Amino acid sequence: MSSRRITPSATSLALLGIAALGLCLRLLGAEQVFRGQNVVFQGYDAYYHARRALYSLVHFPAVLQRDPLLNHPHGSAVPWPPLYDLLVAAVAKLLGGDEPTLERVAALLPPLLGVASLIPAYCIGRRLAGRSVGLFAALLVATLDAHVAASRVGFADHHAAGGLLGMLLLQATLAVADRRGPSPARAWLGLVAARVALVLTIPGSVLTLAVTETGLMAATVLEPEPSRRAWLRRAGAASALATAAFLLPLAASAATTADYGINPNYFTTFHPLLFGCIGVLHVLLALLERGFGAGRAWRRATWLAACGGGLALLLLAVSDDLRGGLEYGLRFLSGTHAAGDRVLEERPLLAYHGAFDLNFAVRLFGFAALLLPLVPLQLARALRDASLRPALGIFAAFFLCFGGLSLSALRFVNDFAGAAAVGLALLGVAALRAAAPRLARLPRAARAALCVAALALLLAPTVSVHASRVARLARAHSGAPIADSLEASMFRFAREVRAVTPETAGFFDPDEPPEYGIFAWSGIGHHLHYVARRATAADNFGPVIGLDDRNFLLSDRVFRYRVPFRAVLALRRLNTPYVVSTDFDWPDADVFLNRLHRDDASARDERPAIPQLRLLTESLPSGRGGSRFKLFELVKGAVLQIEAAPETSVEARVRLRTNSGRRFVWSNRGVADAEGRARLRVPYSTGDPVAPTYATGPVKVFLERGVRTVHVREVDVREGRTIPVGRDDDPPRSDR
Repeated sequence: MSSRRITPSATSLALLGIAALGLCLRLLGAEQVFRGQNVVFQGYDAYYHARRALYSLVHFPAVLQRDPLLNHPHGSAVPWPPLYDLLVAAVAKLLGGDEPTLERVAALLPPLLGVASLIPAYCIGRRLAGRSVGLFAALLVATLDAHVAASRVGFADHHAAGGLLGMLLLQATLAVADRRGPSPARAWLGLVAARVALVLTIPGSVLTLAVTETGLMAATVLEPEPSRRAWLRRAGAASALATAAFLLPLAASAATTADYGINPNYFTTFHPLLFGCIGVLHVLLALLERGFGAGRAWRRATWLAACGGGLALLLLAVSDDLRGGLEYGLRFLSGTHAAGDRVLEERPLLAYHGAFDLNFAVRLFGFAALLLPLVPLQLARALRDASLRPALGIFAAFFLCFGGLSLSALRFVNDFAGAAAVGLALLGVAALRAAAPRLARLPRAARAALCVAALALLLAPTVSVHASRVARLARAHSGAPIADSLEASMFRFAREVRAVTPETAGFFDPDEPPEYGIFAWSGIGHHLHYVARRATAADNFGPVIGLDDRNFLLSDRVFRYRVPFRAVLALRRLNTPYVVSTDFDWPDADVFLNRLHRDDASARDERPAIPQLRLLTESLPSGRGGSRFKLFELVKGAVLQIEAAPETSVEARVRLRTNSGRRFVWSNRGVADAEGRARLRVPYSTGDPVAPTYATGPVKVFLERGVRTVHVREVDVREGRTIPVGRDDDPPRSDR
């Protein structure tokens, strides 16, 4: 297959067809996203992007930099750079300017960005080995689930933009490093634009920059021609300083800089400082070369290592923020940070379920995953071409870096997918060219059929994934009920939370702190921020939110408390009078979370009640597991002062009906003291329903020799009033 046989017009038509295929694959699952007038985003972080984009839509072109809904009650700087959310808001404003339009833009933008990624993949493949490699790489980007999964409809996260911008930056870097032609000014301008866009969009941009900038510096230093080396150095210094100048005013005014200082894990003044140092490094190397002569390549490489290492050590010595950020970044990469053991994205690619397993890699890359280890061998073979060496060396470094990171954590697969597609295309086309003499003996139709069969075999697992999505779409269009996904359940539950809790400040005005927050499992935090419009103590940002990770760690610790009173004190201290529970399958029935979610805060077996918390609402049952989420309210509770025989057991019971139609009995138990008195708190009123979960009758107090009925008003529950309950042998008294 020679690239000379593929004309530009045929290439354009092929790319259009590949793009159409890629878009169709990314739109599969739309029936799960667009449900009537509602948009149910896929993925947790999508909801915070929607929250931030909605703020920009209302206050355009302002960006939400500090959010009082995060890290309640303190608030926090938003750890993400602003460009992606501002883009969503800008497109929505052009198309209509209302919230429903914004949600549809947010849901449909990732597929478009994902399809756009096949353009840099094609350009990189064409630069390295011709049009046929470029087209094959574009086809793999369009179809492999490693790339499709992060850019499907409804996945309104920045990952699709991250994959595109990473490949654009790599493409621009290869364009200026390629020795086979001059580095035109437009290539350097493209490099500056790609750098700026990546930094302003992706929180982890420093990893991609570390590879591309180091590769470009190395290509400059190792360039054998003095005139070209001088040109690369001047252009490199100018482009780096231009990038720093563009980023500096934005970074200086960023809330992340105000909170975290020079920290590489956020968009801070670290980024313009980094590019400023790159510009200075070019100047230092030029001065050394002028003063001591160019010398051999190893000598220039030694200067680069010494000067670069010296600048890095100097910055680390003078900046506590930089040292702390680097330490956290290393813990993040190694998965040893506070959330590393519970985030699915942190799981290794080849050990997703804890043991060595190729299934997940095969699902993402097809059987081509088995060929990925051969790509470095093909790259090493191609490096014998001296004219191609700088560009191919940078690509090889990118491939190996993100390939290795993908093995350690799934979150890097999205960054690796584009380079993997190019690498597999290089390998596949090289194999095809090597086999061409033998294949030439076959008829053209047989050769074509053989190539198609080989491609189908390589992609069979990922084709199966797409086929299952097509089948779900067909069932939905045939009128079959759509299975209740976790995302849909969380969405509906968050809407219910907003309906049953008082409105608060802070959603559109970051200067107004919310009156209260919600204590919840961090994984539902962003749903509560956007759909419920409520503040939370912990959320999906995990330990990176706030100036420390105390609230995030506390969110896990409180749910594990075995003494409920400690949990109640923590809720009051944080001003979080509402609690969202879920079931983590923890075996210990006595921990606070299980007491709420499984026992409904009622007395069960030998476990006493938690009478300060009452169930307000719950998500609809999901199979045999019951409700996935429940919302409880912290109240004082009415105090039943019961007269009974000394040292006898007393119990208060109230029959309840939840919003899902579930009926159960809540109870509280106690023992009368030596004087014949017992005090039992009851958090439910028995009058008109004040919440979706309500009492269907009066409170019944079971004594040793009889039953008393008591009516409890809402004001009694709110103010913690005492209600006397006589002994079973006392004359009847009117209920309150």
